[in-house]
Amino acid sequence: MVLQYPTEMTSSRSFVQTDDTKSDVRRRLWDYLVKEDLALFPLPPHGRIPNFKGSSRACDVAAGLEVFQKARSVKIDPDKPLEQIRFRTLEAGKTLYVPTPRLRTGLLNRIQTISSNVESLRHCASMQVSQWQWSFDQKIKMQT
Repeated sequence: MVLQYPTEMTSSRSFVQTDDTKSDVRRRLWDYLVKEDLALFPLPPHGRIPNFKGSSRACDVAAGLEVFQKARSVKIDPDKPLEQIRFRTLEAGKTLYVPTPRLRTGLLNRIQTISSNVESLRHCASMQVSQWQWSFDQKIKMQT
């Protein structure tokens, strides 16, 4: 599978300039996602890791990488565009570490599944992070 990017995104002359700051590039990317109708909820994409059309596909590609397949545990941020890779991590029986948003209850949440129930796995991989601190039907062990 080959991912193709628009020319504007890959051409250093039109998308990233040598004197650009990280903020310049981020702003330009966020603006591009909005302009091309590629941004998905939560909107607007500015000021966050943006959710975008194709993010699930990108996560599936990442799950196919050798480094992912060999890993026994994976740390993945709680942002919406990474939901599919969190699901793939749990589906593969790996231990998932997710940083606690805004450090409400600690640094990381540890999620290990015993269940292969797709609905339970999707729920754990979702953005309902506050619920990750409780167990679901005693089939999923979670620690903070």
